Amino acid sequence: MRKLTAHLAMTVAALALTVVPARGQFHVVGIGSGFTSVNGVNDNGQFVGSQANLGNQPVLGFSFPGGSGLSVVPVSILLTQTGASNVTANGVNNQRAVVGNYTDIFGSHGFMQPSPSTFPTTIDFSGASQTIASAINDSGEIVGYYITGSTFNGFQDIGGTLATLGPPGATSTQIFGINNAGQITGTYSGGDCSAGSCGFIYQSGTFTQITAPGAISTSVYGISNSGVVVGQYSTSLATHGFSDSGGVFTNVDAPFCDPGTTVVMAANISGELVGNCTKTVPDTLGGTIVLGFVFKP
Repeated sequence: MRKLTAHLAMTVAALALTVVPARGQFHVVGIGSGFTSVNGVNDNGQFVGSQANLGNQPVLGFSFPGGSGLSVVPVSILLTQTGASNVTANGVNNQRAVVGNYTDIFGSHGFMQPSPSTFPTTIDFSGASQTIASAINDSGEIVGYYITGSTFNGFQDIGGTLATLGPPGATSTQIFGINNAGQITGTYSGGDCSAGSCGFIYQSGTFTQITAPGAISTSVYGISNSGVVVGQYSTSLATHGFSDSGGVFTNVDAPFCDPGTTVVMAANISGELVGNCTKTVPDTLGGTIVLGFVFKP
């Protein structure tokens, strides 16, 4: 369920804390690849993600337009030309600005690429060993997380100024989503989270905890411009991907993958969902592969 701060507590009675199955059609992304994840989607149906071939090839960010579906277009070619590797595209806004992360000889960095033909801007949190840019909204606000030692901390980047952001008392925070209303989503542990992990929404100085009904852990990733939150949760019996619209949780389980492996990464205003899942394959193909997906209601 959603746990709210005291001045919002009256809202909880109005939330329908139910779980229903998703109805729609899944589209597979990544056949022929050992790893594919669709990580972000905008309101125009344009998707971004990452893909690697079998044999531990470097990850390469990609995008493809809505409608035509699976025509993959690299969004990070300028980065790869400068010696970067493990390029991952994580989020895209309605102007097609893309954020993600990459590795070079100096470490791991976040980036923002305003368009496919422009050179990316590197995003580095001071003192961090790794910086991951997760999402960008139409105002250009960027969110993500950084790592110092073994600690994960969320951040918000407004106009080039990076600030740490996380629920009070949290021992680990990862931020994955932001929408045009400035609502920020992520996952944390510690503080008031009594489960293995809890999700949250942050807006205007207030953190709202998100925990799926009966869950022993909830991971929240993206949030759409209509306020739909997506992620993955586990109970003592099963693990599911989910979307959460006003407290109504919908299970999202890709039928072509192994049970309990679906992760929903992002959603758009049309209700399209994107993410990844894991499928068992013969040992000659590595034993398991990760497939990206697009779900259309």
